[in-house]
Amino acid sequence: MLFEHEDTIKRMENAETFHKQDDSVVALELDQQVVDIFTKYYGYDHPQTLESQGRLAVSLSNLGQMEEAISVYDVVLEGQIASLGNENQFVAATMGNIAAAYQNIHDAYGLESKHTALAGLRWAQLLARQGESAHALELVKGSIEVLDTDANRGRHAMELSQARKLVDSLN
Repeated sequence: MLFEHEDTIKRMENAETFHKQDDSVVALELDQQVVDIFTKYYGYDHPQTLESQGRLAVSLSNLGQMEEAISVYDVVLEGQIASLGNENQFVAATMGNIAAAYQNIHDAYGLESKHTALAGLRWAQLLARQGESAHALELVKGSIEVLDTDANRGRHAMELSQARKLVDSLN
Protein backbone atom coordinates (compact mmCIF):
# COMPACT_ATOMS: atom_id res chain seq x y z
CA MET A 1 0.00 0.00 0.00
CA LEU A 2 2.86 2.39 0.78
CA PHE A 3 4.22 2.05 -2.76
CA GLU A 4 0.76 2.66 -4.22
CA HIS A 5 0.31 5.73 -1.97
CA GLU A 6 3.64 7.21 -3.09
CA ASP A 7 2.74 6.44 -6.69
CA THR A 8 -0.61 8.19 -6.23
CA ILE A 9 1.08 11.30 -4.85
CA LYS A 10 3.42 11.32 -7.85
CA ARG A 11 0.46 11.00 -10.23
CA MET A 12 -1.24 13.92 -8.51
CA GLU A 13 1.89 16.05 -8.81
CA ASN A 14 2.28 15.07 -12.46
CA ALA A 15 -1.38 15.88 -13.19
CA GLU A 16 -0.92 19.31 -11.61
CA THR A 17 2.16 19.88 -13.78
CA PHE A 18 0.24 18.94 -16.92
CA HIS A 19 -2.63 21.24 -15.89
CA LYS A 20 -0.17 24.11 -15.59
CA GLN A 21 1.28 23.26 -19.01
CA ASP A 22 -2.23 23.20 -20.52
CA ASP A 23 -1.93 19.52 -21.43
CA SER A 24 -5.40 18.57 -20.29
CA VAL A 25 -5.45 15.20 -22.09
CA VAL A 26 -2.56 13.83 -20.01
CA ALA A 27 -3.88 15.54 -16.87
CA LEU A 28 -7.27 13.86 -17.44
CA GLU A 29 -5.66 10.42 -17.68
CA LEU A 30 -3.69 10.97 -14.49
CA ASP A 31 -6.67 12.45 -12.65
CA GLN A 32 -8.77 9.40 -13.58
CA GLN A 33 -6.05 7.08 -12.26
CA VAL A 34 -5.95 8.98 -8.96
CA VAL A 35 -9.76 8.81 -8.64
CA ASP A 36 -9.64 5.06 -9.26
CA ILE A 37 -6.97 4.53 -6.61
CA PHE A 38 -8.67 6.71 -3.97
CA THR A 39 -12.02 5.06 -4.66
CA LYS A 40 -10.43 1.63 -4.24
CA TYR A 41 -8.75 2.45 -0.93
CA TYR A 42 -11.02 5.05 0.65
CA GLY A 43 -14.44 4.57 -0.93
CA TYR A 44 -16.68 6.87 -2.92
CA ASP A 45 -17.53 9.41 -0.23
CA HIS A 46 -14.11 9.97 1.32
CA PRO A 47 -12.87 13.61 1.16
CA GLN A 48 -9.72 12.55 -0.76
CA THR A 49 -11.84 10.74 -3.33
CA LEU A 50 -14.21 13.69 -3.68
CA GLU A 51 -11.32 16.11 -4.08
CA SER A 52 -9.74 13.92 -6.77
CA GLN A 53 -13.09 13.71 -8.56
CA GLY A 54 -13.26 17.50 -8.49
CA ARG A 55 -9.88 17.67 -10.23
CA LEU A 56 -11.14 15.14 -12.77
CA ALA A 57 -14.16 17.36 -13.47
CA VAL A 58 -11.84 20.34 -14.00
CA SER A 59 -9.85 18.28 -16.53
CA LEU A 60 -13.06 17.36 -18.34
CA SER A 61 -14.10 21.02 -18.38
CA ASN A 62 -10.73 22.06 -19.74
CA LEU A 63 -11.24 19.61 -22.61
CA GLY A 64 -14.70 21.03 -23.33
CA GLN A 65 -16.48 17.91 -22.07
CA MET A 66 -18.97 19.94 -20.06
CA GLU A 67 -21.76 17.39 -19.78
CA GLU A 68 -19.34 14.78 -18.43
CA ALA A 69 -17.84 17.39 -16.09
CA ILE A 70 -21.28 18.24 -14.72
CA SER A 71 -21.96 14.54 -14.10
CA VAL A 72 -18.74 14.25 -12.09
CA TYR A 73 -19.45 17.53 -10.26
CA ASP A 74 -22.90 16.11 -9.37
CA VAL A 75 -21.23 13.16 -7.63
CA VAL A 76 -18.79 15.47 -5.85
CA LEU A 77 -21.57 17.79 -4.73
CA GLU A 78 -23.71 14.97 -3.35
CA GLY A 79 -20.74 13.64 -1.37
CA GLN A 80 -19.83 17.08 -0.09
CA ILE A 81 -23.36 17.86 1.02
CA ALA A 82 -23.62 14.50 2.77
CA SER A 83 -20.36 14.97 4.66
CA LEU A 84 -20.11 18.76 5.01
CA GLY A 85 -23.68 20.08 4.83
CA ASN A 86 -25.15 22.70 2.51
CA GLU A 87 -23.45 25.72 4.07
CA ASN A 88 -19.83 24.95 3.26
CA GLN A 89 -17.24 26.74 1.12
CA PHE A 90 -16.42 23.57 -0.83
CA VAL A 91 -20.10 22.97 -1.60
CA ALA A 92 -20.37 26.58 -2.78
CA ALA A 93 -17.26 26.20 -4.96
CA THR A 94 -18.61 23.04 -6.57
CA MET A 95 -21.96 24.73 -7.22
CA GLY A 96 -20.04 27.56 -8.89
CA ASN A 97 -18.16 25.08 -11.06
CA ILE A 98 -21.42 23.45 -12.11
CA ALA A 99 -22.89 26.85 -12.95
CA ALA A 100 -19.83 27.69 -15.06
CA ALA A 101 -20.04 24.38 -16.92
CA TYR A 102 -23.75 24.94 -17.56
CA GLN A 103 -22.99 28.44 -18.86
CA ASN A 104 -20.32 27.00 -21.19
CA ILE A 105 -22.85 24.52 -22.60
CA HIS A 106 -25.35 27.35 -23.05
CA ASP A 107 -22.73 29.49 -24.81
CA ALA A 108 -21.60 26.63 -27.05
CA TYR A 109 -25.00 25.28 -28.09
CA GLY A 110 -27.48 28.10 -27.51
CA LEU A 111 -30.64 28.25 -25.49
CA GLU A 112 -32.71 26.03 -27.79
CA SER A 113 -30.28 23.10 -27.75
CA LYS A 114 -31.07 19.73 -26.19
CA HIS A 115 -27.58 19.83 -24.64
CA THR A 116 -28.43 23.08 -22.87
CA ALA A 117 -31.84 21.73 -21.86
CA LEU A 118 -30.40 18.54 -20.36
CA ALA A 119 -27.68 20.42 -18.50
CA GLY A 120 -30.28 22.95 -17.34
CA LEU A 121 -32.46 20.15 -15.98
CA ARG A 122 -29.56 18.75 -13.94
CA TRP A 123 -28.70 22.24 -12.71
CA ALA A 124 -32.36 22.83 -11.77
CA GLN A 125 -32.43 19.56 -9.81
CA LEU A 126 -29.36 20.66 -7.85
CA LEU A 127 -30.80 24.12 -7.21
CA ALA A 128 -34.07 22.58 -6.01
CA ARG A 129 -32.17 20.40 -3.51
CA GLN A 130 -30.40 23.54 -2.31
CA GLY A 131 -33.74 25.28 -1.73
CA GLU A 132 -33.44 27.68 -4.67
CA SER A 133 -36.93 26.93 -5.97
CA ALA A 134 -37.55 30.05 -8.07
CA HIS A 135 -34.35 29.71 -10.10
CA ALA A 136 -34.82 25.94 -10.39
CA LEU A 137 -38.36 26.41 -11.69
CA GLU A 138 -37.22 28.93 -14.29
CA LEU A 139 -34.51 26.58 -15.56
CA VAL A 140 -36.66 23.47 -15.64
CA LYS A 141 -39.46 25.23 -17.54
CA GLY A 142 -36.93 26.27 -20.18
CA SER A 143 -35.70 22.68 -20.38
CA ILE A 144 -39.23 21.39 -20.86
CA GLU A 145 -39.83 23.81 -23.73
CA VAL A 146 -36.82 22.41 -25.59
CA LEU A 147 -37.31 18.74 -24.68
CA ASP A 148 -41.05 18.73 -25.42
CA THR A 149 -40.61 19.08 -29.19
CA ASP A 150 -41.09 16.48 -31.88
CA ALA A 151 -37.32 16.26 -32.39
CA ASN A 152 -36.54 15.57 -28.72
CA ARG A 153 -39.65 14.11 -27.07
CA GLY A 154 -39.10 10.45 -27.95
CA ARG A 155 -35.36 10.46 -27.39
CA HIS A 156 -35.57 12.24 -24.03
CA ALA A 157 -38.86 10.96 -22.60
CA MET A 158 -37.30 10.01 -19.27
CA GLU A 159 -35.70 13.42 -18.80
CA LEU A 160 -38.94 15.14 -19.81
CA SER A 161 -40.80 13.10 -17.21
CA GLN A 162 -38.21 14.07 -14.56
CA ALA A 163 -38.58 17.71 -15.52
CA ARG A 164 -42.36 17.62 -15.19
CA LYS A 165 -42.11 15.93 -11.79
CA LEU A 166 -39.69 18.62 -10.68
CA VAL A 167 -42.11 21.35 -11.76
CA ASP A 168 -44.90 19.63 -9.82
CA SER A 169 -42.73 19.44 -6.71
CA LEU A 170 -41.72 23.09 -6.97
CA ASN A 171 -45.26 24.45 -7.47
